[in-house]
Amino acid sequence: MQEENGNERLMPAQGYYKDQNGRVNYRPLWVERYDSETKLFEVKWMEDDSIGYLNRIYFCLDAEDPRKYAKRVANAFKERNNCDSTIRYNFYIDNMPQ
Repeated sequence: MQEENGNERLMPAQGYYKDQNGRVNYRPLWVERYDSETKLFEVKWMEDDSIGYLNRIYFCLDAEDPRKYAKRVANAFKERNNCDSTIRYNFYIDNMPQ
């Protein structure tokens, strides 16, 4: 992330990490920048300096309240399920024989 004076500022966070075995956990990372074209954040995991790209929902900044973050994630997945159900319902109705 860049400050107004042009200096780089890294933001510490905990982020979603999936290893080669498919296991998922949250690991410490630095949020480096936001890519407006892909709408993803470039992050660098602290443990191995690997770089990745995450949506905002997949990391919690250290300055954030983890309870609010958990509520935001739960709400996002709940809304996703609601939208999916609505789409399936409408598809079913639209394709009923007359």
